[in-house]
Amino acid sequence: MSGPSIPYVYPDNLISGSFLNYSDGVLNKKHAAQFTTSTGFQDVIGERSSGTHRTRASEIFSLGLLRGSVINPQAARADEIPYGWQLIQSDQNIHTRLGYCAYALGRAIKRGADSQEIANAIDALAVIFLLQIGFLYQGNRILLSSIFKHVIQSFMVPTGTDIITWYRYVSVALFCTFREDRSFERAVDAYLAGDPIIQLIWTDSNENSQSVDATQLQNLISTGVSLNDVKGPKNSLFWIGNPSSILPRGHFSSGYRCSPLLIDKAYEIERQSIDGGNESPFRVVIDKPHGQEIPDILHELGNIFHSELDTEREWERVMETLYEGVIESLAYLDTQIGPEFNRIMFAHEVREIDRVSEQVVFDVSKDACAAEPRDGDTVVIFGVSYSIDEVQEIGDEFRIGATKIP
Repeated sequence: MSGPSIPYVYPDNLISGSFLNYSDGVLNKKHAAQFTTSTGFQDVIGERSSGTHRTRASEIFSLGLLRGSVINPQAARADEIPYGWQLIQSDQNIHTRLGYCAYALGRAIKRGADSQEIANAIDALAVIFLLQIGFLYQGNRILLSSIFKHVIQSFMVPTGTDIITWYRYVSVALFCTFREDRSFERAVDAYLAGDPIIQLIWTDSNENSQSVDATQLQNLISTGVSLNDVKGPKNSLFWIGNPSSILPRGHFSSGYRCSPLLIDKAYEIERQSIDGGNESPFRVVIDKPHGQEIPDILHELGNIFHSELDTEREWERVMETLYEGVIESLAYLDTQIGPEFNRIMFAHEVREIDRVSEQVVFDVSKDACAAEPRDGDTVVIFGVSYSIDEVQEIGDEFRIGATKIP
């Protein structure tokens, strides 16, 4: 038994990285008949076993960007061709309405677009992603954002603690709780009963676990317990983002920044359904059938929020924000010529770095940079390649956050 999984990549990096590459490559054309098989996608990519491409393809499908999955679940028949791959091999388009929006935004970001309209649209896209990220427990479909909202009602932000830092530590504890079956069951049972969740699990990188309440979690922060010294640190990173960022890019932070009203309302709607003994209306967007076309995510979410005037107007505002960013992206792309390029930089100035950690943060002087570093660039440090996640200007230096490239 396990809780939900989240994309191991920020929303903006997802749509400007793997999703864009797949859309322009393997998902852009019909392939030879020999690839019309249950593993055709993996065969074209060159990855037969479980790995990064299978994970990314699953994430892209689960977020509603594709009409059907291009990979089979583990329980599928050996000869069953995934519905999405059937579309590709029938020379049909595989993208949903949401997928086309994400593609325009991702393409503009890849080409270097940097406008407030596009940034706002990424946050709007994160709202729609959040409303699909959930899990099944004893017949109940539960949004991850809802159970997180439920948890932070008991884990209130302590005075003097930065809210993003606090949310990172709370989410670490929640994801650690999800890793242990009995603790996971206790937490979700409490959520379903409407009871507060006052105890979570903290598991360090050596698999040492302890139960923590809000006070004990604050003590972990006070004593300097590292966010990297936990089991599965990336879950929290990609859910919340970097606490040192002005605008954290995690899925929850990005989506909640755009529309706290919709995320809060989704929690209320889900709670009302549970309390009434009814199935969550978000089931239709959480569940993604592998053997057929998924429903129109934007249409289904619009129906859910149509019941009240304030949420209907807020949903329309989020959609307008998304479409304004798409229009801005298309206008930007119309002015561009030539192919986009990925820059590779060599950080010769860096003398010390945690070579073990998957995520690193380091400072470099602006004078040492041949060009201003940006998200998505590759930086090579001591012969190891990292993908730049964030860049901050601090006086005469750039502070760069990056993730090791496997």
